Amino acid sequence: MKHFIAPILLATVLAMADDKKPVTIQTPSGEVTFKEGAIPNRKDFNDTVTELTPEERAAIERDHKRIPEFITAFISAADRTGDDLEDLDMAFAAWLKSGRRGTFAAEDVTRIVGCALGAHSIQHLGVRWARVTDSHGSDVALVAEHPPTRSFPFTSAQYRIEDNKTDFIVALFRTLEHAMKTTPQ
Repeated sequence: MKHFIAPILLATVLAMADDKKPVTIQTPSGEVTFKEGAIPNRKDFNDTVTELTPEERAAIERDHKRIPEFITAFISAADRTGDDLEDLDMAFAAWLKSGRRGTFAAEDVTRIVGCALGAHSIQHLGVRWARVTDSHGSDVALVAEHPPTRSFPFTSAQYRIEDNKTDFIVALFRTLEHAMKTTPQ
């Protein structure tokens, strides 16, 4: 059983509180530990959510199609688990350690991992892609209104690349799943 640590940068607004406490949950993928703070009311988000432009949607579709290529480049068929996110975690770790990082630029990997996490979350959690703008800037995110949720998979992937962190993709999904199920509507 894997043990995942998912910093709350993940995504949902759990990161908005200064008084975060560690939370460990048991998931089908193993234990996941993250930091959780007070969940704000919808009115406390202070953000604007807009639908993606056709160009942004096309970019997500294009990058989503690259997921199998990325996994195949770094994980043999015999080593794959059959779980897309677990295979992506392994491929990401292999990419970080490989001498073939030029095959997939960091920006490409950020987009591929973000799209994979997003597609899986949309399929299983009922979130949607949108653009979120707040006092920190504007970014493409996964959003839900009930319960109020914001998740930034591209930013999460980018930070893991910068920090050379692995084993985070399944953990981010499980943390978002937990937040969606336990946050009051």
